[in-house]
Amino acid sequence: MIWFDIITPKAALFFSPIIKKLDSQGERVLITTRKSEGYEEIVELLDMLNIPYEVVGGFGGGTLNGKLHASI
Repeated sequence: MIWFDIITPKAALFFSPIIKKLDSQGERVLITTRKSEGYEEIVELLDMLNIPYEVVGGFGGGTLNGKLHASI
């Protein structure tokens, strides 16, 4: 399995052809991303690109504590 953690729109655009190529070759590909209020553009872009993904938390801000709480 190949795992891509897509957390920026540019990463979604950059990796989308690679993800689609790997998928077409029968590779198992896992895409994870974040979703929070005001931080939806990545999931919207992945939807537009027809790339399935799993949401694994949200944006936690600049502190480690905030990141921990957003990931739970």
